Amino acid sequence: YRGVARRRTALYFAILDMTNVNWMYNTSLQQFLKIFDTSLATAKKASTIKERSNNISNLVTEMVFRYMNRLLYTKDKALFSLSLGLRIKLIDGIIKPLDVKFFLRGRGQYQTRGRSGRSPGWTSERPPVSRPCPSTSSA
Repeated sequence: YRGVARRRTALYFAILDMTNVNWMYNTSLQQFLKIFDTSLATAKKASTIKERSNNISNLVTEMVFRYMNRLLYTKDKALFSLSLGLRIKLIDGIIKPLDVKFFLRGRGQYQTRGRSGRSPGWTSERPPVSRPCPSTSSA
């Protein structure tokens, strides 16, 4: 059930991150635990622990997503979806923290102390070619 615990942590911190967007999105741990307990009680039973933990993880994710979508302003729903998706992909090991930093900050911010400034493996190593703007005056 460690996968369920990791997913639950990612969901809770995605909710907490929304408090930085608008203080009205503040959600207590008690509210979150109520959603989690409901998902434990209603998740489909399974014959193996892996199947059961997948059922719980999927249901709690869906319930948290629906809960937050009811209280978020329309303009913030996409941001929550992005935050939630990135956190889930990170804990599942599908993407790396460095990839997320690159995605959010871009190539110019990628260079850090002691690094060569190389991009993650999924990007092009060749920087874009900068071309001079055509001159408006004739020579």
